[in-house]
Amino acid sequence: CYEYGKGVGVDLKRAASLYQQAADKGNEYGLYGLGRCYEYGKGVGVDLKRAASLYQQAMDKGMVSAINSLAECYRFGVGVIRNEVKAAQLYQQAMDKGHVEAINNLAICYKNGKGVSKDEAKAAQLFQQAMDKGHVGAINNRALCYKNGEGVEKDEAKAAQLFQQAM
Repeated sequence: CYEYGKGVGVDLKRAASLYQQAADKGNEYGLYGLGRCYEYGKGVGVDLKRAASLYQQAMDKGMVSAINSLAECYRFGVGVIRNEVKAAQLYQQAMDKGHVEAINNLAICYKNGKGVSKDEAKAAQLFQQAMDKGHVGAINNRALCYKNGEGVEKDEAKAAQLFQQAM
């Protein structure tokens, strides 16, 4: 509530304090929320290593969003040594648990050959899967596949229709 001002005024320090209290009790939502605070400097100073560690702890407790966030850390070297293979593995794990953002992120890995062998057809299929689950970014990414003929037959009309849908 305090992080986003739902029913109360925004108070990032209070939000971080409450996440800390929950994290101290081993609560996965507290661990994940505190990780976000440290990653983005919400109510606390930025500490990327601590953020990644908190995401790992939340992931170990079953928090699916933490798997995707930790994958992002490995993909971009945020608080950990960059490891694109580990990132792709984590995206796959989160995707297998139904995380829609992870589907789109794994598709990007396949499209660019980062952490996995480049496979534009697999990327296009994953973008479609994320798109079918309502991920707006995946609609745009799928449109780019059609525009450039990456993993699908080039179809500028279909690309234009998808770009319009993504707006």
